[in-house]
Amino acid sequence: MPSAEEKVAKFKAEGNALFGAKKYREAVSKYSDALQIDASNAVILANRSACRLALGRYVDAADDAKRATESDPLYAKGWARLAAANDALGQHTPSIDAWQRAIDALPKENLSPAEVKQRETYVTNLDAAKNAQKKVKETPIRGIHVKAEDGKKLPWVLAEALLPDLQARQEVQSSAWVIALAHQEFKQAVDVMKAQKMVTIGGVPSVMARVEVITEITNGLLRDTRAFYMDDPRWLQLYNTQVQYEIAQTKAWVDGSAKEIMSKAKARLRQEGWDSVRPALALTIRAYFMRGFLDANLRQRYDLGADFIGRAIELIKLGRAEWHNVGTDRRGVVFEDTVSWGMRTAGLEILRLSAPFLYCA
Repeated sequence: MPSAEEKVAKFKAEGNALFGAKKYREAVSKYSDALQIDASNAVILANRSACRLALGRYVDAADDAKRATESDPLYAKGWARLAAANDALGQHTPSIDAWQRAIDALPKENLSPAEVKQRETYVTNLDAAKNAQKKVKETPIRGIHVKAEDGKKLPWVLAEALLPDLQARQEVQSSAWVIALAHQEFKQAVDVMKAQKMVTIGGVPSVMARVEVITEITNGLLRDTRAFYMDDPRWLQLYNTQVQYEIAQTKAWVDGSAKEIMSKAKARLRQEGWDSVRPALALTIRAYFMRGFLDANLRQRYDLGADFIGRAIELIKLGRAEWHNVGTDRRGVVFEDTVSWGMRTAGLEILRLSAPFLYCA
């Protein structure tokens, strides 16, 4: 009977042959079989990452590559795969770091011809990532830029103007109510986000903010995506700081497939209970949704938008199936129909390449 090592070698060889034939899906299957036996094999993880890059599954490719670098921090190809995935995702800062680590992982002297070629490729890609980052910083955010005097054209302004008449006629079916309420929720949450402060505690710079702001921001967008607007040039910076703060507070998961996150959530649930898992899962799902929403609408990366929102929806589906007998007070409102429906609606808009109305004031 073949040993575990022999089975891994067999699956790896079969995967390599399929990869060479550009049969990437079949190669992924073989590498996955090998990883069922040896989950921390850096070479096979990097190989599967390369397949997923070729298939355009950039988030999965980044996940595999990250696991490869965690398993073997000195494996240059693992860092190169991570850098390439980050390039595809438009994440230039981590890409620059990963390309540099790939270069540093190569021998310093007496390089083989193959290693010399590797180094040249990595250096070229590092320079490209730096140039891409510079270009992004110099390029204004795309969207509909509305001047102050054009404010009357904004959907929530139009909606709010209709409310007195609708209220007088007791008309409750108009979408004006939905848009107006969505804008109110979104604006209140953004105002709280903008109130975050940087403080120094024990000589260490820290963020002072409130948790569940991401929940409130997404509540507005799930009600109606036309509520979105950006009225501050620091908006994305403030949002990213808020997300990182809440991740630190809740120990939310920042990467991995829905199935992998569910596995980790169930393990944490057994150890720490719902008070720990509930906020972490809620933030993970909502942060995935927001990442997809912003990628699709600010960067016109509809592929990434669909991917991230799809992950959020899949995680909701898995959680509902796993904890179908658990009440909302324990598992959280993120698994309720209203959240799922809102995300599906936004996802369909992205899949149709018909982005929600976005406003940058």
